[in-house]
Amino acid sequence: MIINRKVYVIELVTDKEPFQSVTFYPADEPPAQLVGQPNVGPSRLLGLLDKAKAFPLLAGQYPEMVSPIDQAETFTRTLYRGFEVVLTKVYRFDAEDTLIFQVEFVNETDQPIYYVPQSLAVRVGPAVYWSALSDASGIMTAGLKDPKTGNINPSHSTGYFVICGTAQGGRNHLSVQNKFNVLVFRQEQS
Repeated sequence: MIINRKVYVIELVTDKEPFQSVTFYPADEPPAQLVGQPNVGPSRLLGLLDKAKAFPLLAGQYPEMVSPIDQAETFTRTLYRGFEVVLTKVYRFDAEDTLIFQVEFVNETDQPIYYVPQSLAVRVGPAVYWSALSDASGIMTAGLKDPKTGNINPSHSTGYFVICGTAQGGRNHLSVQNKFNVLVFRQEQS
């Protein structure tokens, strides 16, 4: 492996019962701190997002790798005119004070619905937490109209977004067990 023009030799051996994991941090991005707001850059957030997406696989093959991650399957719904958002999973990386939300967008109309993926947020009580990063398309495809009944079969699409700290730069201390309302802002098409 070559990192920053330095060569590293790493010998990997498979085992039925793995016991360790290694994380490499770029020199310009130190590991997250446990006190105060961690220094979490975009590449670290992308890494956490990838880890959340691979959580089921990692939990089955490398349980010690995901042991510090809190996870909940909530299936709470936030209703909007013409669509709903189902919060399916929440992952918390405590060292980074980061939560990753997996949501399902359900378009109940026969028209596409556009939204701003960069403005996804959650409300917990009176507080709103804005996403630092999102992996969502920005469009909910149109549901399909059944020609016989005229009923619309809703379309489903999955997206992810990341909440890191607070807007004021502090730790959010949010639990995966909180009641989250997902905020989605429509984008009008002209």
